Amino acid sequence: MWKRLVPGLGVAASLVLAAGCASSALPPGASSSAPVRQPGAPSAPATSSAVPASAYPGGLPQLKLRPASGPVGTHVTISGQLNPGQVRADEPYFRQPAYFNLITDVWADCAKAPHAYPYDCSAGPASLAGCELIVDLIHPLINLDTATGRVTGSLTVGGEGTCFQDRPTGHPQATLPGRYVLAIGAHATSWALFTVTGSPVPTSTSTAPVEVHVASCPVPAGDYAGTPYSPRPAPGMLSLPASLTLPGNAQIFGTEFLPGPASYLLGPKSATCQGYLASADGGEIMTATSVSDRSESVTMIIRPGGAGPSTDLACPYIPAVLAADKVFRQDLGHVFCNHPSADVIRQMPTHTASLYAAAVLLPAHAKDPNSQGSGDGPDPTVALYTAEVGQGAANGQMVACTLAPGQADICAASLKFFLATQAQISTRISAANLSRMEDALSSFLAGQNI
Repeated sequence: MWKRLVPGLGVAASLVLAAGCASSALPPGASSSAPVRQPGAPSAPATSSAVPASAYPGGLPQLKLRPASGPVGTHVTISGQLNPGQVRADEPYFRQPAYFNLITDVWADCAKAPHAYPYDCSAGPASLAGCELIVDLIHPLINLDTATGRVTGSLTVGGEGTCFQDRPTGHPQATLPGRYVLAIGAHATSWALFTVTGSPVPTSTSTAPVEVHVASCPVPAGDYAGTPYSPRPAPGMLSLPASLTLPGNAQIFGTEFLPGPASYLLGPKSATCQGYLASADGGEIMTATSVSDRSESVTMIIRPGGAGPSTDLACPYIPAVLAADKVFRQDLGHVFCNHPSADVIRQMPTHTASLYAAAVLLPAHAKDPNSQGSGDGPDPTVALYTAEVGQGAANGQMVACTLAPGQADICAASLKFFLATQAQISTRISAANLSRMEDALSSFLAGQNI
């Protein structure tokens, strides 16, 4: 299907898998790994997947995908900047995208495809000719900060899709080599350029997504007083990478605090979940509490609320955040940044500038005011703190788990789930470095018998 470029909705995008028509429709002399560009427009930088805005009238918004190349199963981060007019036009598409997929048109010969459309064509068998293949993404995340216009998100290239409107077949199809567009929001829009190399991964491998049920984590209606918003449930199902294994006794809880992506917390299946919104400063917290023992819980702080709490949150555990907090608090960091000497702290190197993480173990009965649930019962608390550090300020997040030793697998899974899907820093860390962080976290947890 021909993809129309609608002003304000996004730039043309394609994913290229090296094979078939991956080279047949390129301009003479062009490399199959280079983005196709409009006549007269400069080519996109090699490190970026964005189509230059100058290639389109009106300066359409552009998103960047990093890394700019990789095989099916590649974890990709999304970033971009929209101006105020683009934010107003595109905000509905980011808040509840009807489509968040890779899309390609399947033809036996891309050079002879109708319209000779240069961006989205994949060579396939004659039986699939005319199929507009909509490929599912593994745990796609997208967020538009309406205050700043900043776009962040991530996706993993999936190995399976279906033909639009089941034409010519309704059966699932393996991701074909070829050029794809990334559609966010409307079906006929496209946003960024990316090159996928290598053969498609069979859908029976670990790259196939896993659908999990999401239980409600309601937010009290009173928390929305003074705002035009009201509590909204998260979608009932969540797609997770198959590599993210959940214990059999685990449950994903979800809620949508404000218009935008939903937030998710992993806790015990026997727990009840409650969300808390501080509407005055934007604080967002989720807590899953054990029904049988109220001292056992898993808590996630998505947004501490306000510049001060955001900077204070991780300052006891991450030296770079402590330095920023001292600047922010004018050397009063000792008031907010202490922690019990019994705490076991391990830095988790991100290998990415300005991004930090630390895992923390609090022994049983050790009360740390910075970690909710610690010291409330006979069980240890394990936590993961993350932060993005700027000039004299930081943006912190955390998850803390206090459960009986018999549920240590839930605590380990909750921290890994947070790092892989909820931590904002993860959208800015390469797949290789994120994998190294996950390995470091697993090593720390195993060393603490978690």
